[in-house]
Amino acid sequence: MIRTTIKCTAAILAAAVAIYAPSAAAQKAYSFYVLNQRSIALTAQYWNPIFTYVGKKSGVPLELKMTKTAQEGNAIAERGDYDFQYTNHFFTPERDRLGYKVIARPAGPGIRSQIVVPEDSPIQALQDLSGKDVAFVSPDAFAGYWLPMDALLRAKVNVKIVLPATRKPRPPS
Repeated sequence: MIRTTIKCTAAILAAAVAIYAPSAAAQKAYSFYVLNQRSIALTAQYWNPIFTYVGKKSGVPLELKMTKTAQEGNAIAERGDYDFQYTNHFFTPERDRLGYKVIARPAGPGIRSQIVVPEDSPIQALQDLSGKDVAFVSPDAFAGYWLPMDALLRAKVNVKIVLPATRKPRPPS
């Protein structure tokens, strides 16, 4: 199953890269940013074989680009310094101005998020969170901020957003 998913992802990526980077004759390696969700070593172990396959199939060499933190990588992406990106949270309303568009997605159901409370909490439903402090991992986290905030907004539940001390809350849209 995983092997099939990797092959399918690589084939789609090869086609997309060939279409969007046709000037491969110069053999310039195109930068491909992968969001930090694993260690650099594990990410390279997973992605480099895909990039090798894609490069051979499309004639377009790809080079894995990573940073120490997701925030650092996003800042570089916001400057437009990557040719391609694989990320699950870069497409937010304030980043629409950058002009990126999705050209490939993994097949299957979309990712989901959870809102979790302690087992003995009196909070039993989203509405019980109204007016309460709700902690999020980062305003950049798709599954850890955008999806649960969307659920809260759709349910018309206003909460006090709590983020790590180094981050400022983003107003919900």
